Amino acid sequence: MIYAVLTAMAVVFVEMFIRTGLPRRTRAVLEVSRESLGVLASRSLDDAQKERLIRGHSATLLAASLGVGFRLLLIAAVIAAVYVAAVRVLAVPEQDLSAGLLSPAGILLLTLAGLSYVGVRHVLGQRL
Repeated sequence: MIYAVLTAMAVVFVEMFIRTGLPRRTRAVLEVSRESLGVLASRSLDDAQKERLIRGHSATLLAASLGVGFRLLLIAAVIAAVYVAAVRVLAVPEQDLSAGLLSPAGILLLTLAGLSYVGVRHVLGQRL
């Protein structure tokens, strides 16, 4: 039963990761960071122009980072709800579930289940 719960957690994580738009949001953070580095390295802009552009980038970067953080907290809350439901509704022993989450076999299962789900999802046509 513990491995079924771990598999469900992996599937929920992948689905939440995709549906909350985290891949797009993290790419936006990286893109703004790269643009900022390009501004700083630019020889054609004077310091005042660089400062103005970097201020704008920093506000955009802050908003994007907060968005990523909020989505990660949302995913963590849903995963925690799955954990609590498994313990309270399915009567999975909490110590066993915690040990399974932290064990090498549990971590391997989470990884393989998540990757397998992404593969199945991709084959079914629901691309990331």
